[in-house]
Amino acid sequence: MHIQSNLPFPALTFKHWRDDREIGVVLMKATFEVTHAAPARYLADQPEILMQDLFRGEPNQSSLLQESELVPFKPTTDITLNATARTLEEKPLTDWRVRISIPDRLSYEFTVTGNRLWEYKKGWRGGKWALSAPEPTIELPICYEYAYGGHVINPDNEEENITHPYNPVGRGLLPAFLQQSGQAVPAPQIVSCADFMSMADNPEQELNVFGLSPLTKSWLPRRRLAGTLDERWRQQIHPKMPDDYDLRYWNGAPASLQVDGYLKGNEIIHLEGVSSTLPVYRIRLPDAGIACRLLRSDNNTETTNMLLDTVHIDISDQDTNKHWMSLVWRTNFNEPDTVQEIIMQGTGLENTNES
Repeated sequence: MHIQSNLPFPALTFKHWRDDREIGVVLMKATFEVTHAAPARYLADQPEILMQDLFRGEPNQSSLLQESELVPFKPTTDITLNATARTLEEKPLTDWRVRISIPDRLSYEFTVTGNRLWEYKKGWRGGKWALSAPEPTIELPICYEYAYGGHVINPDNEEENITHPYNPVGRGLLPAFLQQSGQAVPAPQIVSCADFMSMADNPEQELNVFGLSPLTKSWLPRRRLAGTLDERWRQQIHPKMPDDYDLRYWNGAPASLQVDGYLKGNEIIHLEGVSSTLPVYRIRLPDAGIACRLLRSDNNTETTNMLLDTVHIDISDQDTNKHWMSLVWRTNFNEPDTVQEIIMQGTGLENTNES
């Protein structure tokens, strides 16, 4: 298969398996500069399609910055962000709210705090664990390392080692052997608004995991969607996916940041609590679409509109000139071996880079 395109964006096609049949996949990625409330303008130098996961630190030992775009299909649109929570006017605060929303499509919010600890407080009636007051701060990276979770090792009894299945890189776990030691433990700094108010005197309270970046495939709840990875799968089915796997496995965004029915373009994403100069940072998606025309070996042609299934935004840098977002459109087609040429067509993208 050969891709023909007059668009300035990288495209890729490959084969994959679904329900014991081979399908074709074609995707196109476009990267834009991000400016508050302004029309999207695509970058003159377009980054290539991301072929492998990008981690914040050591691979599989830290959280994801961005997930590989080499994906066969997504049932919904993923919205993921690399962002830093910031206070308005850089005024130090102990806590503030972060919210991402698209009118009539989604709303997702949580509280971020300054550094705080679970500490053992001694008193005349004994002692108890309590949460220290958050230290005032002006910013916090929104990553899973600051959310609830973690991996805790007991050097005296490895059977008591604990790994949080939903976030093994987080913080805040306080198992019995750590409580007995009396050693202070970093507390989560990204929590739900309700948990922020209720967790002060309950170190064993189970909390939800909050974040904006993709979830690693090996974490719950995503891992559960991979299906049955047993010996039968290894011997008889691999490298295909298991018979009972769920297509939602390919969606990497937290469930609250997956948009059913897909985004179409021209939506405005509202971000609160992430800018030191703007109460609400508004990002407008381009009013654009991608289609592909398939030319088959029997000279038949078919045209299909591709789905906008991935929106990744990076606004982590204090310098707003370095903010960007990438969009990925994707579609599948049957009988890929009969397709000789794929012709990419775009709408609404011709003038997005004019001065």
